[in-house]
This record gives sequence, C-alpha cells and structure tokens, in this order.
Amino acid sequence: MWLEDQERDMGRQTVNLDPYGPFDRVFVEQENKDVAGTLNWPSLEERERLMEYIRPGDVVFVNCFSCWSANSIDLVSTLDRLREKDVDIVFIEPALDTRTEEGRRILRLVRSLVSLDADYGSRRRKAGLKKAKEEGRPLGRPRAPLPENFSQLCLAWAERRMTAQEICAKCNMKLSTFYSRARRLGFYPQRASKDEKKREKAGKED
Repeated sequence: MWLEDQERDMGRQTVNLDPYGPFDRVFVEQENKDVAGTLNWPSLEERERLMEYIRPGDVVFVNCFSCWSANSIDLVSTLDRLREKDVDIVFIEPALDTRTEEGRRILRLVRSLVSLDADYGSRRRKAGLKKAKEEGRPLGRPRAPLPENFSQLCLAWAERRMTAQEICAKCNMKLSTFYSRARRLGFYPQRASKDEKKREKAGKED
C-alpha cells in the first residue's frame, strides 16, 4: 500500500485488496512533506523489505502502478527483479496479473512502450545538444559569476601569499573550479622553496 501525506486510514485501499486476501504480510509506504511543505517521495524502503522477504512462488498484490513505483523505468526494472525471483505480481488497477498469459502479454507491451519512450527521449536530447552546439549556445550548467577581485586573489595564490583552499572558502568555490579558472586567466603558482615546503608539510600534519 501507499499512503498519501497525512493519510493514516488504510480502509480505502484495503477494500480493493480484501477480495484477494488473506495475506502473509502487508507493506505500507508513507508519503510525507518536509517542514517547508515540499512533497517528499517515499524512499520505497518498504518495497525493498518486500523484495528481501519474498520467495519463489510468492504473489504480490498492489492497488495500482503508482503505489508500486515512482516512474515507468523503475516499474519495469522492479518487475524484472520479481521475474528473476520467480515471483508474480497482481495490480488491481489496471487489471494486470502476471500469472496469466494476458497479464504477461500486457507486461511485454508495457516494457516495449517504456523502451520506446526512453529511446525517443535520448534522441531528442542528442538532437537538442547538437543544435545548441551548432548555434554556439553554452552547454551544461551556467558558470557562477566570479568575484570582482578574483584576479587579485589568483595573483596572491600564484605568489604563494594565499592557499587555494583559503580562496575557495572566500569564493564558495570548489578547488577544481578554482584551478581551472585561475589557469584560464594565466595564473600559475610559483615553485615553493624548501623552507616553504617544510612549513606546508608541517601544517598538513598538524
């Protein structure tokens, strides 16, 4: 079962499932919202517990597709896992029972549609990237703006007056990003003297 946010009564779903019982065990996922009111999808921990609990020859009963998985790819993936475990599944809505030939036929159709949708999405993304590249539009996540004194900070790093870690803390930047942008501007660190290397090594050990 899958209970929506603030829903505690399992009666509505139990009515649909009762005709197929009794059951050895019932697993219930709980949808919830965080403090800001944002909907959090269930972690599907109960479904994973079910996966560990089931044995060959078992049958799983679920109200609907959305009570079982978060998306179509996840649906097909988990159905394949059930098949590998030699376990059948019955969805009440829409009627799909993998114990029957009709149910297995519908499942093959669902797999084909999901595969088709994934292939179409992949081709569309590739076409979009190709068009953006031809038009000279930037790809990927836009770069965060650099602070006005970034060149001065790079100079201080190159002259070994500041460490890259200190600059990254000031700019809220990753080390790899700092190195990449500093070198793009033509800044490279001076070689450290033996005394400086000793001090840096001692500082790391501390």
